[in-house]
Amino acid sequence: MYVAGKEVKELARITFDLDKNGKPVKINLYCDFTENSLAKSIPGYYFSKLKSAWTYPFSLTTFEEIQTKFPESADEETLAIVQKIYAENEAIENLKNMEDVELKSNLSKHLANYQRVAVKLMKEIPNPLLADDMGLGKTLESICLCEELNEGASYEDLAVLVVCPNTLKWTWAAEIELWKSMAGTWKDGCVQVIDGTPKKKEKLWENPGKYTIINYESLPTAPQVYFTDVERLNRLIESRNEKRVKAGLPPKPKSKKIWEEDVPDRVWDVLIIDEAHRIKNRKSMYTEAVNAIRAKKIVAVTGTPFMNQVDELWSILHRLDPVKYSSYWTFVDKFCQVQETPFGKKIIGAKDMEALKKELAPIMIRRMKEELIADLPDKSYQRIMVEMTPVQKRLYNEMKNNLVACYMKPIMNVKPDDLLDQIRQNRLAEKSIIHFDTDGDVLQAELFVERLKQLGEPFQMYRIEDYDLEKYKPKNEDAEGKKAMYNCMVEILHDFRDRAERVAMIVAPSEPFKKAMDEVGNLSASTLLAQTTRLRQIAISAGLLMNDINADAPKLDTLCDILPEYLADGKKAVVMSQFATALDMFKPRLDAMGIRYVEITGSVPIPERQEIVKKFQTDDSIKLFLGTIRAAGVGLTLTRASTIFFLDREWNPALNEQAEDRLHRTGQKNNVLVVDLIAKNTVESYVWKLLRKKKDLFDEVINARKIIEALQSTDA
Repeated sequence: MYVAGKEVKELARITFDLDKNGKPVKINLYCDFTENSLAKSIPGYYFSKLKSAWTYPFSLTTFEEIQTKFPESADEETLAIVQKIYAENEAIENLKNMEDVELKSNLSKHLANYQRVAVKLMKEIPNPLLADDMGLGKTLESICLCEELNEGASYEDLAVLVVCPNTLKWTWAAEIELWKSMAGTWKDGCVQVIDGTPKKKEKLWENPGKYTIINYESLPTAPQVYFTDVERLNRLIESRNEKRVKAGLPPKPKSKKIWEEDVPDRVWDVLIIDEAHRIKNRKSMYTEAVNAIRAKKIVAVTGTPFMNQVDELWSILHRLDPVKYSSYWTFVDKFCQVQETPFGKKIIGAKDMEALKKELAPIMIRRMKEELIADLPDKSYQRIMVEMTPVQKRLYNEMKNNLVACYMKPIMNVKPDDLLDQIRQNRLAEKSIIHFDTDGDVLQAELFVERLKQLGEPFQMYRIEDYDLEKYKPKNEDAEGKKAMYNCMVEILHDFRDRAERVAMIVAPSEPFKKAMDEVGNLSASTLLAQTTRLRQIAISAGLLMNDINADAPKLDTLCDILPEYLADGKKAVVMSQFATALDMFKPRLDAMGIRYVEITGSVPIPERQEIVKKFQTDDSIKLFLGTIRAAGVGLTLTRASTIFFLDREWNPALNEQAEDRLHRTGQKNNVLVVDLIAKNTVESYVWKLLRKKKDLFDEVINARKIIEALQSTDA
């Protein structure tokens, strides 16, 4: 700069570009041209010809570096803005250090202290990054945040969109129902899972829930996520094509990126991005789809903010604050080591991690298990709901109906006019038996016969007096012929079981009838155990029954989806099942993912097992231990892992607990997380609930009536 013919050095000064909330988004540095090289030494720069200034995305670290290199460049107004940001950040840090906070919602009473603190932080941070360690309850914290926001007038009748991997949609639905029920805020239709064929999805969108759950892959074909009036959008596209045709141009094909057809106008109250590391690739269609969703508040949820390289974090930050993190390469210049190659820049590592940590502190909530060990229970439980394939559902339903058909239920003390209602209550293929004692109910039986005929209900009539009991007498039969009657009743029940009719009328003395029912009518524990075990095999994969190791296995696919988070930062995990064949199906998937493992099943000789355990405990490259519950559930120490996954459970609660205690024993430094993968709408949900309650009562778990009722109440 020249003044009165003399060259005078221009004093450096700083100004801010502010957003609509008065927050700085860019720093403008005006300095003398002789100091340009100094300005260019600050990462993230570009020169604005319009302003004649060096411009940087705002961050406190950048501001502090400019202040260091250009002292006294900030005026009082600029410093006041920065001081306010320092105060806000300090308030967030103070909140992070609090042991507990008070919240408004009913659900908050069911949270642990550290979880309430997380919810409060998420409420205070405009668009938070929830990056708690796995097993600390990120899903619950996110649900509670929505309950808290729903307490305020501005968020009345909250509309929440949850975007998650396909394998976790039903887990989210189950968790929302569970926790809202506990809070007393659950209503039918509260949750809508967008799932199924395109026609079914269209139907589901007609009645979206307060919580709408959709997977990443479905976003490009879900205009309802982006537009309030899809019909208007379709008319707009048709109108454009009509104009093109009139102009002699071919119709424009419908874009694969539906959000590009028009400016999205649907605004969700809360957008929850679960497993947010799924959008790490800034150029992927799913990342673009998530970025196009409009929301008042955005929560990114991930236990692994970046899987391999620091630059993967940029895409998540860009979604949370697209103004501050507008430039990928600015972020890379600041926090990544870059190598120039003939093919362009290659990221080879991270740098200045302390500065990154400081920059993330105001928006990221990340607590590790080790930090909260005093606040955690010794063992915590989590369930992940999995949707079966059509093949699984068909096989499961066939076997379920056959099993239920083997269970015959007597109808006692019912009036003729109530008969149809009673029969209808015996759902599915269950057999109903109406019994009448020969001593006084014969006339009543005739009334029932007439009533059944009037109702048009097919039935089979059995009268003990129509049978020649001499044929059923053993050689040492007593004079009263009780054994003969019993043998006759057993044959009658077997005959009815094989018939198509669902209803039988039996006129016979009560004592032999009841004994025969105990023998034939009710399933034995061994039969029930065998049949339901097959159902649980199908729930893992139909391939377990068909000896097809390449068959679809949604539980294994789900586990592959979530494993990277549980194995991050040098962690290890254990996977157990009753079935060695399930582990055999899992191993090729692990090989394809490059995850090393060891295995103990019943086929591994006992002398070799301790060496396998030692390898798991000491070799850092071994990430997983695979085992069958009976072979690996006793006598082993697996304390290098703190998470155990069950593909299924043994019927005996004691065996399951022993398997859990391979991790939960002396030498374990962390809370143990027990994760059950449960097939949706199957008997597994019943088993899971019962095993949690009846930890030492095997007979209560193997209860024919209760299991049949559980089978009847599910619709796979």
